[in-house]
Amino acid sequence: MSVKRVGQFLASLVIIFLITVLLKYKLGNLGYLNISLAAIIILCRHYAPGYAIILAGLPTAAADLVLKCGYYAPYTFIIKGLSGFLTAWLAGGKKLKNSTVFLLGAIEALGYLLTDLYLFGSRTMALYSLLYSLIQIVLCAAALGVYNLIIRKR
Repeated sequence: MSVKRVGQFLASLVIIFLITVLLKYKLGNLGYLNISLAAIIILCRHYAPGYAIILAGLPTAAADLVLKCGYYAPYTFIIKGLSGFLTAWLAGGKKLKNSTVFLLGAIEALGYLLTDLYLFGSRTMALYSLLYSLIQIVLCAAALGVYNLIIRKR
């Protein structure tokens, strides 16, 4: 990997971290709503799947630690890392279809549903988590829509 490419990768890590930390809405014990999936889809499609796991998982798990939701960090690393891997694998360096956000969002929603069942042992908490995940999918789809409009106008 060239020095330029390493710099781009490091900048992408920082961007995903900042989007996750700064553009969020706290949900009490259930973490927070954010649009990190949109950033993951935009950035991970430019990397090989192995790099995309780190690019998606590391900054989002670090955000959990910074935002005092550290109990989610290992699960976030796995769930978001899988999203990054699938983004890179599905894209192969090309533009992704808009439906990708719904596929990846569904995978993340299932991951967090299972995580909350495990962490809290409560179906009610898990169902709230599912609702919040669905809201997050819509937010990410909107963010990607705005991004695609801006990119098309260039």
